Amino acid sequence: MKYIIIKKFGPGVDGWQDYARWAKIENCREYYSIDAINRERFSKPESSKYWENCVNKDFKIHLLTNLDFAKKIISDSPNAEIVGVIENPKSSDETIPPGHTLVGYDILDRYNDISLLTNCGSEDNNIKNLKLNKYALIDDLNYAYGLKEMLRKDFPDDDHAENCEVWAVYKIKN
Repeated sequence: MKYIIIKKFGPGVDGWQDYARWAKIENCREYYSIDAINRERFSKPESSKYWENCVNKDFKIHLLTNLDFAKKIISDSPNAEIVGVIENPKSSDETIPPGHTLVGYDILDRYNDISLLTNCGSEDNNIKNLKLNKYALIDDLNYAYGLKEMLRKDFPDDDHAENCEVWAVYKIKN
């Protein structure tokens, strides 16, 4: 399990209604997509302590490995929240820590930045007509993997779809 500190976004936040209409997710009750366009990341590698608690790989330094460290970072940030994530989960029965609740699956581009569920697609290619849950995520892991493969196959020249991955997203009880 890794952790991302991101800006709160969803119903009741400035810009939500326009975005929800554009993304066709008006029925969303809580927005848990880990899309970095709408949910700015708060964690930045500014100290040696940070580097000790993050994933030191390309496009993944925003992923933290220690929940207690993540909680310290957001202690002064009322507009931030922590979500738990697992890249390419093997099953929906992953062993998860107490206080973590699976809210669904997101599909991110190869840079772990853009959600292909809520920030890509058009009316023409039917991606924006997905049946997303109340968190703007996919409920079924097998469906998420099938969608990932379809995106890679149908959009081989699209920089976002190429090498996209499935991410399990967890709400964390503070």
